[in-house]
Amino acid sequence: MDSLKRLLEFLTESSGARLLTGWKIRVEALMAIIAVPGQRLEVEFFSDGQIELERFGPSSGVTATSLDELTHLLNMHSD
Repeated sequence: MDSLKRLLEFLTESSGARLLTGWKIRVEALMAIIAVPGQRLEVEFFSDGQIELERFGPSSGVTATSLDELTHLLNMHSD
C-alpha cells in the first residue's frame, strides 16, 4: 500500500477518535502525536512505508508497527 495512503487512513481514524494532539515534520518522516489515557504516542510515517511507534508511559519503548495495529490501538481508546 502507498505510504501516503496509509498516513491518510491513520489520520482519518485518529482525528475521528479525537486523539491526535499534534504534528512534527522531520526530513525523513512525518510524526503524529497521539494522547491516550495514561500514555503519549509518537507515530512516525517514513517515506518508504515503514511505521514506527514510540510509547511514553508505563510501557515505554520504540517498536515497528502496522496500520492495523495502530487502528486497533485507536479503537481501544476512542469515544
